[in-house]
Amino acid sequence: DDIPKIALITAALFVITYIHIPVGGSSAHLTMAGALGILLGTQAYLSATIIIILHAVTGHGGITTIGINTVFMGIPALAAYVMYTKGLKMIDREQAEAIVGGVVSAIGVALVVLLATASLLISEPLMEAGLTEMAYSLAVVHAPIVFLEGAVLAVVIGYLAKVKPEMLVKTKG
Repeated sequence: DDIPKIALITAALFVITYIHIPVGGSSAHLTMAGALGILLGTQAYLSATIIIILHAVTGHGGITTIGINTVFMGIPALAAYVMYTKGLKMIDREQAEAIVGGVVSAIGVALVVLLATASLLISEPLMEAGLTEMAYSLAVVHAPIVFLEGAVLAVVIGYLAKVKPEMLVKTKG
């Protein structure tokens, strides 16, 4: 039952996360960790793993970073799932899905950036390669993505809640 849904969402988010957005003199890409958690729940980590492997074999990322990149995407996706289900229980409004979905999606992106930045800062003493500057740039370049993904996913989640609510994770209670 869930396999077609997982496959569809994984394929769609693989394509979406491949898109680069020019920011300043650099570029950022969408992470969609919040969307994974909201759409797939506990199965989000499996999808994140597949997306990261596909990125690696198509030249967007490397084979040696599959593990850490999966953590960067999977942990925030699972956190988004928990925050989304808990958030819906706390808010009793017609537009709850859109509001909670947008906020949780933005938080998911922020968590991805936080994990990636932290790993670079932790690695700096070992690598001696200017990773502090890279970490700072990563955070600055992805800051607009936090708001962009949050806003777009608020609209998408609100729409799905109205026309295809079974696409969203089920909340108990």
